[in-house]
Amino acid sequence: MLTPEHIVIVIEENHDKDQIVGNPNASYINNTLIKDGLYYSNAHGTDHPSQPNYLELFAGANPGVQGVNSPLQQHYPAGVDPNSPAVQNALNNGDNYNTAQPFSIPNLGAELLAAGKSFAGYSEGLPSAGFTGAQANGINGNRAYVEKHNPWAQFEGNGPNQLPASTNQPLTTFQSTSDFANLPTVSFVVPNEYNDMHDTVSKVGLYADPSTPGFDKFGNPVNDDSTIQNGDTWLSNNIEAYREWATTHNSLLITVFDENDYDFTNANNIPLVIDGDPRLVEPGVNSSYVNHFDLLKTVESYYGLDPTGKAATAQGLPQNGQLLADPVVGPTHKFQPSKGDTQPDSLTIGDGHLFAAYGNGVASDGTGTGTSEIVQYDLSGHIQHTYDVKGSVDGLKFDPTTEKLWALQNQDGNSTLTLINPETHHVSKPLAYDDTSATRGYDDVVFQHGNVFLSYTNPNPANPSDPVIVKLDGGDRPKGELETTPILTFGATGTNTVTQQTGQMVPLNDPDSLKTAPNGDLLLSSGDDGTIIDVHDAGQADQSVSFTEIVDSMGNRVKGLDDVIKTDAKSGTFYLSDTTTNTIESFHVSNLNPNDYYASVSSLGGFGQVDPSTGQFQLLLAAPGAHGLAFVPDGGSGSGDHDHGDGSHGHDLSDLIFDSAGNGLPSTAQSSNNGFGSSAGWWRPAANNGPSFPQAIGSDVSSMAEAFRPASADAVALGGGDRGFILPPSQPIPSQLGILHHT
Repeated sequence: MLTPEHIVIVIEENHDKDQIVGNPNASYINNTLIKDGLYYSNAHGTDHPSQPNYLELFAGANPGVQGVNSPLQQHYPAGVDPNSPAVQNALNNGDNYNTAQPFSIPNLGAELLAAGKSFAGYSEGLPSAGFTGAQANGINGNRAYVEKHNPWAQFEGNGPNQLPASTNQPLTTFQSTSDFANLPTVSFVVPNEYNDMHDTVSKVGLYADPSTPGFDKFGNPVNDDSTIQNGDTWLSNNIEAYREWATTHNSLLITVFDENDYDFTNANNIPLVIDGDPRLVEPGVNSSYVNHFDLLKTVESYYGLDPTGKAATAQGLPQNGQLLADPVVGPTHKFQPSKGDTQPDSLTIGDGHLFAAYGNGVASDGTGTGTSEIVQYDLSGHIQHTYDVKGSVDGLKFDPTTEKLWALQNQDGNSTLTLINPETHHVSKPLAYDDTSATRGYDDVVFQHGNVFLSYTNPNPANPSDPVIVKLDGGDRPKGELETTPILTFGATGTNTVTQQTGQMVPLNDPDSLKTAPNGDLLLSSGDDGTIIDVHDAGQADQSVSFTEIVDSMGNRVKGLDDVIKTDAKSGTFYLSDTTTNTIESFHVSNLNPNDYYASVSSLGGFGQVDPSTGQFQLLLAAPGAHGLAFVPDGGSGSGDHDHGDGSHGHDLSDLIFDSAGNGLPSTAQSSNNGFGSSAGWWRPAANNGPSFPQAIGSDVSSMAEAFRPASADAVALGGGDRGFILPPSQPIPSQLGILHHT
């Protein structure tokens, strides 16, 4: 699994899940932590009273501390009356009743330090680092800080499995942390007894004073709502800043209660919720039975530690698609080789075919006389057709709007463009660019709503105005001499996703492959820089750039980056070309991470996953000459390149204009009175909610889409400007809409 950079565990006190979940007095826990996190609805404490739970969460065992479920208290029957003398005895003697301190059994803190990681506990009210007293900072005779809620202090010493005083810190040290990246690998945070929901009163009234009705034995008013609200507010004020940081920094926040304070009617059912980076945890509810031992085992497993005590036999927190596990790569399937062809590179998918460009060693600057081979496969790897294209074809992309295959020749000089019709197998004559260069060329292409973007190679480091991404004038129907407009130039600045520093020079020495992210961003690979460049709102006034530098195990930036894909699909099939072995292969991958990149990096051994918060590369499939990538999400039709795994590809209707009778009109007839705007889309309205085609409706596309949610049946909706049509499932699709008949 992906390893968190940091984990912070906050321990609250003495409340059952039924007291917290849904309680308006716990608004932060419910509306932020549970809403945005993974909530375990069937989590349980392991003992009563408090101290055994802290020790069992920290060490997987209870070294001589008395508790209802502890070895020293086995004569206590399960389900004992909460007000019985036995429970009162456990309350009075269980906490801090132990054989000898410091303890020396294996524990999480000692394991982390031995493994070269770091650990600290932060306790509110602790007078000073290393303090080992039983209590401090009392008010009206009560105890604000108590050692029984601080297990690491009970291991403080110089012997085996014992901890240095530096691991036992006051909360002020945590609160003064300006950069959470400086926190230890694992931290515990424990509020004092006023802020952890311990005081003033428990659900079953164990702290009530019979001689003073309405008050607990410390003289505080009995008001559990205010107790919960106070603790909830404390969490929001002291922990929210870390939670927000963790969501973008490969880190986790775990909020857990120690016990439900002797409410035996609900089996010690406590709140447990995990928040943090979506690459690590997916929001949701998990109803599996879990307890403190499972939580301890999960934290230990993140860092490759041996489980301690009863954690060794625990299952750990179930991951079933919620705590995100490592990607699972299935068997590879090799495609039929193209006889006599070598160096397969760019791959693209369209209309149920995979197209591959074999470079055949042809010079990339257009000075040679050789021919590249474009091979049309079915998605099972069988050759269906081949096309000879003069020059070196590197960029290859299927345009789902025009259903043409674009082959970009000679990426390092004297570039041209060839268009192929996969249905008729017609190959156009090469189209030339108006800015032909002997040393620069066009490498790759993407299509977005009629716009065409191209990567432009070999910028001059001495010329910061050299373009590296351009927009093709005239869009996706090129003809004549091709003209372009720069949208990103050498010398651009952006945000480094690893350091989070803004205004940083973007490495752009080797512009190469170009893809589309799920949100429409352009993803440019700078090969020899080992850098992925993300361009948001490409070509717009508010265009912005971020970049991720891929590093090896030593932290050095790598070379050999080629194709990059980002997907919001959870699983799907990748197609990979390997120029070293002259193979194309497909393989299924599950547990895909929506925030990571999937890239070909030959210098790191093949295809793998890139974490943008660290730049680290996890190899998933060995391929020494990894280059081209294509992807189809599970459930996708293979109708077009799914760079971002959206599961569908509609058609741009810029040339399909309809009047109110449903008749096709030339684009020149477009008007707000009798036609449609150029934008269009399709949705899945409820089966009987839409008017029959060709009735026009006075609604724009966005309103129309919202009006027919939720989706439940196949239908087509198209339109733009101030008019639109809805075609319900019962209405046959007219011939002019045939190309839209997708599911």
